[in-house]
Amino acid sequence: EVEQLCDRVAILRDGVVVAEGAPRSLLREGERLFVRFDTPAESAAAVAVLGNAATATPAGPNGGAAILVEVPAVDASRINRTLAGAGLHPAEITIQRQSLEAVFRELTIESDERPGPVAGAAAPDHRPQ
Repeated sequence: EVEQLCDRVAILRDGVVVAEGAPRSLLREGERLFVRFDTPAESAAAVAVLGNAATATPAGPNGGAAILVEVPAVDASRINRTLAGAGLHPAEITIQRQSLEAVFRELTIESDERPGPVAGAAAPDHRPQ
């Protein structure tokens, strides 16, 4: 609903604005490419070829034939040209986007946070009143 109704969104964490902008621009920050090859050797070569051009990591366990490339969708053709220039031809390139809710969670919840009291907050008093 927020994506459809709002022109601008601000995301707060502990009272501090951590992201602000149009919903579409916030969603672009969570975009990445799923790139599948025919063999695990090709996907490993692709990670090496992309090197400094983009952050690429294996997408599956045990050196599978797919990688995730952390770039906005608008860079998909650049990534494809870079791979093709190295003789690597993906079988599939898919844009993966997060929902605005997922972006919100990512920006407001620490990765090592576990359910329980917020750091620095007083522990709840469970004594009978």
